Amino acid sequence: VLGSERLLFGTDWPFWNQSLALRAVREAVENDHAAAQRILYRNAKNLLQIFFFNSEKIIIIKIK
Repeated sequence: VLGSERLLFGTDWPFWNQSLALRAVREAVENDHAAAQRILYRNAKNLLQIFFFNSEKIIIIKIK
């Protein structure tokens, strides 16, 4: 079984509508907000080591 901590969100945009993919993720996690956040955002943030600083929205990316 593959958990939400091992998945990243991705689409074929602009060829397919992103709202369909987002809806599929939300249905798959069955209203588990934490799992949706991991799939849609946190896993990629952790993998790419992206950091946001305050309201200036400075992005630093460190590639391993």
